[in-house]
Amino acid sequence: MLTSIMIAVDFGTTFSGLAFSDPSQRTEAAIPITDWGRGVSSQKVPTEIRFDGPGNEQFKWGFQIKHGQERHIWFKLDLDPDNSRVGRLTQLSRTLKDLFVSPPEYQRTTEDIVAAYLTGVRRHAVAHLEKLYGSAVMKDCQLDWIITVPAVWSDLAKKKTRTAAMRAGMGDTTSLQMTSEPEAAAVYALKALDPHHIKVGESVVICDAGGGTVDLITYKMKSVDYPYEVEETAIGGGSQCGSIFLNRKFEEVLMRKLNGKPISKNAKAMTKRNFGTEDEDEDEEDIELQIPIPGVEDDPSVGICAGFLEMTYAEMKDVFRPVIEEVLALLNDQIKAASKQGPISAVILVGGFGESTYLYRQIKQAVSPIPVLQPPNGWTAIVRGAVMKGKSQLSASPSWNVRSRYCRGNYGLVLWTPWKQGMPTDKKVWDKYEGLYKHSECMQWCIKRGDKVQENSPKSFPLYRAVPLDDPLVFSSSIYYSPLDGSNAPVYLNQDCREHCVLNYNLSSIPRSKFKRKQGNHGEDYYEVEYSIDITYFSAEMRFELVCQGEKYGSVTAKWLE
Repeated sequence: MLTSIMIAVDFGTTFSGLAFSDPSQRTEAAIPITDWGRGVSSQKVPTEIRFDGPGNEQFKWGFQIKHGQERHIWFKLDLDPDNSRVGRLTQLSRTLKDLFVSPPEYQRTTEDIVAAYLTGVRRHAVAHLEKLYGSAVMKDCQLDWIITVPAVWSDLAKKKTRTAAMRAGMGDTTSLQMTSEPEAAAVYALKALDPHHIKVGESVVICDAGGGTVDLITYKMKSVDYPYEVEETAIGGGSQCGSIFLNRKFEEVLMRKLNGKPISKNAKAMTKRNFGTEDEDEDEEDIELQIPIPGVEDDPSVGICAGFLEMTYAEMKDVFRPVIEEVLALLNDQIKAASKQGPISAVILVGGFGESTYLYRQIKQAVSPIPVLQPPNGWTAIVRGAVMKGKSQLSASPSWNVRSRYCRGNYGLVLWTPWKQGMPTDKKVWDKYEGLYKHSECMQWCIKRGDKVQENSPKSFPLYRAVPLDDPLVFSSSIYYSPLDGSNAPVYLNQDCREHCVLNYNLSSIPRSKFKRKQGNHGEDYYEVEYSIDITYFSAEMRFELVCQGEKYGSVTAKWLE
């Protein structure tokens, strides 16, 4: 009898993947969904959606959309339009506004579009399982969902993804799991590779090269037995420099050569996929790429002859160059940072773009003598690993554990701090309760960029408030974020800090008799309310919990800000 199935969604920029756990429990390996109906078999489904009309909630998605019909594409990237936190900001990511094009008559919010697309994904997953095991069996089977997000995304973008997935019916706040794409890829890749490749104490860099983003993360192996245990050895990196950016440049080259004449998707995809597969000792000047364009009249001036468009190797290298340079720069930074904790044993390349032979060869040349490994099923590594991690998270004896991670930013609050000589005087204020001067905009960082954090060891942030006797014990606090290195985190609120989210919490259930009653310097009584906010840093999100006088009072509502 089936009791539960874990379903993973790899929500990608250009393609999305689905996989589920083995219901028999005989193996932890994931089972990818490759049947998309109408006789279509593919490892993934296009991340595309078309609505039937303005205000119409009916839609077609993925392979349902007919050739030539308008559709929303690349909408995933618009969940995180602010690239200030996305590592290295380059001209590639600045072209994002040009890339995001949606049919003008179907104006919906990005969250609406994502929620609708994920609804299509959920319906298909459920229908597929009912086809396999029967609707009667599935009726009593619990479905657990896990969705992946880029590690380089902002907390707001991750929250938007979670909200859209919940709107699509993939669980609620407590049941829906999220994990970062590179961590999910690592779970699969490290177990899929020959166990003799990676030994305890060795470090590996996971390079997840996808359609929209490239994510990098480095793990040191702490255990290769059951359970697998790793720890991060550097702050993860990444940027929006996936394959769609070279796709755009390739399109521009073809448009110029063909003067706007159409060319099939398959021909373009085949050309990019096969680029770099020639013998490594072959002279580049002798290599010509031939792209099939049947029905197009010969034009030797641009290289069109006998139904083929000829491109030189140099022209194709120029298409790949900006993205390759960006990926190599990110990878070099990651290896340099991680090497401070010991030598790197391997670079593991996964993701759809990660299967590019040309990218593989360029990385291999750049990081030599470090070996570059491509595990089997690299395109579906994320969704396979997400199933494995999701099952592990729900197990009494997890098979995967990240001992510690590095925080990617500074998170803190603005506090009033006793004023001292040398402090800026523009924010010097009088505290009527304590009867002394304070600085009203001092930063107190709870977690700093580069801090080691553990899921089973929340960071506790003690807070204090002076509350008039009749005031409600309902509070809000603003969490501020700074991308600077932890050692350079601002001492005072300035332009390098920005309001990141607002926490709302309620202490009204606590008897006031438990708080100290004091008389302020101004003669009025008040309560001295002491409590703390516990912050837990997970793979793909942060969670906040209220603690007062040693007792936990549940989660804190966080409103993430644009």
